[in-house]
Amino acid sequence: MSLHTNTALYIYNTPESVHDLLAALKYSKTLFFDCEGVNLGKKGGSITLMSFGTPEAPGTVHLVQVPPIGLRALRPVFNLLESKTIQKVVFDGRSDQSALFYDCGKVTLRNVVDLQIADIEARRGRNEPLGSAAQLNRLVPYLPLGVVNGSPQHYMHVHRLNGLVQASKEHGLPVDEAFAKEKKQLVASLDWAAESLSDDHIRYAAYDVALISQLWAHFAQNAYITAQVREHSATYVALWLTTGQPKLKNKFLGHALLPLGILDGTGKSRAEKHFCTGCRRQLPIDARSAMRIDSGDWQSRGPRDDCPD
Repeated sequence: MSLHTNTALYIYNTPESVHDLLAALKYSKTLFFDCEGVNLGKKGGSITLMSFGTPEAPGTVHLVQVPPIGLRALRPVFNLLESKTIQKVVFDGRSDQSALFYDCGKVTLRNVVDLQIADIEARRGRNEPLGSAAQLNRLVPYLPLGVVNGSPQHYMHVHRLNGLVQASKEHGLPVDEAFAKEKKQLVASLDWAAESLSDDHIRYAAYDVALISQLWAHFAQNAYITAQVREHSATYVALWLTTGQPKLKNKFLGHALLPLGILDGTGKSRAEKHFCTGCRRQLPIDARSAMRIDSGDWQSRGPRDDCPD
């Protein structure tokens, strides 16, 4: 998929423009949502852009510049994000939710579907059952192949995360390969604190919404959006609310493995739980193959050092 010349782009950068945004979104019960910013969701970071789309107008993207509008004028927009009756569709919404909560007055996403979670759960219906070789092979090179193959039972609840482009490709959806490569370079070069949006800013943000829209349509058509996906999505996007806003140099951020305790049985075990000093969450002992308990705290050691949050 690429952004065609007939893609309709609307940019909102004044308090008065919020009225137009609300008018464009008010008839949709599903909103595609994404955020951009400087170190988005992390301590010392800032949210500068919110992007919206709807299933009713898949070729339309709404880009909302946060600083020039101001949080007070954006309150009606935040009400949409907090609405229990309007569904929000995101892809890895952890940073988005963190920024909304810590930087925008504790705004909380409700009725949210995270397509990154749906992508993992959809694998089981696509010849990749839990504990299969296909699932375990995804963990390499993030975990050593010999270690994974030597103790596969320890890794059956460890899942490799896909990015938005890779998820789209795995589901056979069109992707603009040239722009996908360019986008990797833009990650480091774009200044999201800039007062005005360049063409690169606009293409970057709008492309993410277009891919979310496309992936959502595919998942909905194939019945991948289940009640379980919704439940796990809510836990996933709120991860940095339960652990506290992450520091910029937290080594557990940006990992390609899904944090433990989100899917499968590890998060709801009735076994005794201990505090992980890495991800700063309460995790059951059965989430790890080996641990060290010191003064009430514990860390993993040995082969399953895979708490990536």
